[in-house]
Amino acid sequence: MALKNLTVEEMVALSVSWVGADNPAHGLLKANTRLSGLLPDLERAHGAIHGVTPQAVDPRKAELAQQAIALDMRHDQLARGVYGVLTEFANLVEEGAEYVQLRDQLFPNGLAAVVQTSFRGQSGYADLLRERLTADQRKRLKAFVLPKTTLLEKVEQWLEAGRELGELEEQRARLDQVEGPSFGQQTVEARNLWIRVVNAFLALASLSELDPKDDLVLFGPLREAEARAGARSQRRRNAGQPQPVAPISEATPEATPAE
Repeated sequence: MALKNLTVEEMVALSVSWVGADNPAHGLLKANTRLSGLLPDLERAHGAIHGVTPQAVDPRKAELAQQAIALDMRHDQLARGVYGVLTEFANLVEEGAEYVQLRDQLFPNGLAAVVQTSFRGQSGYADLLRERLTADQRKRLKAFVLPKTTLLEKVEQWLEAGRELGELEEQRARLDQVEGPSFGQQTVEARNLWIRVVNAFLALASLSELDPKDDLVLFGPLREAEARAGARSQRRRNAGQPQPVAPISEATPEATPAE
């Protein structure tokens, strides 16, 4: 399930049924010996995600956070795409080692080091990579033709997304009067926690051999929401638009975002 495509509001609406004392789903969960052990984690994840809803914070910070999360997803999508294209293309041509070398020049510490970092970290990485890209590397990237574009253009879009993340983080920092993690980063962390816990919940439920009716009560709304979110994300990809919060926090456990 592409849980990363869910919005913060959707996550809150889903998990409230599992932790709400008067909800039938909560009753089923609590009565199941195997699943009830996850209740403390579900309550913690629900509390964390509820705490980063737009209504819970300064509207100005919330707006910046929403923009940053959408941009972060765009940044990670582009980075993964560039990394993946070079990796897979290397398997198709005799000079594959050259493409692996080019990939490793762009990602010397691997993909995770690019997408599993803070907004400031992504911004700094983009600035440094832009400075060290050689004319030869740009020429090779430009020669890699994609439908209606080149790999160089995709790399430039990725680096531009990183730069813009840095600008948004600076705006957020100017609004902050106290030290601590940015609201955008708090949202990423809350989304990733929620995704990890729900993935564990789903995995454990699959071992519990639930009655189909009980399974529908517990997970029917989640499957419907995931299907809607997946379709929404696909429409945006088809339109070439950046993925919104509805979709971070990608957060995927691999980084900021998780499946």
